[in-house]
Amino acid sequence: MAGYPKELNLAEADLVAFAGPNADTYLDYLRKCRAAGKFRMGFIWTAFFTTAIWLAYRKLWLWLFVSIGISFGLPEILPTGGAGVATGIGIAFAMMGKSLVVKGAWKAAQKADEEGLKGEGRRSFLRRKGGVSTLAAIIASIVVALAVAIVIIAIANDDTATEAAAPSSRTEKSAAPASGEDPFDNIYKPQSEKKSAPPDWLRHSVE
Repeated sequence: MAGYPKELNLAEADLVAFAGPNADTYLDYLRKCRAAGKFRMGFIWTAFFTTAIWLAYRKLWLWLFVSIGISFGLPEILPTGGAGVATGIGIAFAMMGKSLVVKGAWKAAQKADEEGLKGEGRRSFLRRKGGVSTLAAIIASIVVALAVAIVIIAIANDDTATEAAAPSSRTEKSAAPASGEDPFDNIYKPQSEKKSAPPDWLRHSVE
């Protein structure tokens, strides 16, 4: 078939060995893509809500570092800020997640072919290259939790600094003229009517 992606020629047994847990989900996805003659967009809710953790769990290291780089770089450029970038990354990897696993399995199978691996040796090789890592998912969870805590603390400190920099209402009230007093009253009156205190030498002499 013209334009048929070579990754879809992946043997189903190789995909099952590579995918590990929930292999049926990826096997069903591979079959649907073969029927369509192209990669289809799937959706993985776990990848949407916990993108970095899911990528670490699935040992997709390259894409994990790509997502981290985008998370730190784009919020400074895009007007949507960090929340918009995080949502976009979640949607992208949720839709591409299944295809990433299938393509990863195909690359591992090609490597196994080069080394002439068959039978149990081939399955063991594919499981090592793919599969999942619970430890990596736990570490990623801790890192994400720390990052969220740092962001919350930074926002709280910014709010505190803003409140401290704001002028005090008490200062504003003390600077304002007393009720009923015209601040220009003493300026526009004739010199003879201006309110002024006697000079110091006169006041002392009278005392």
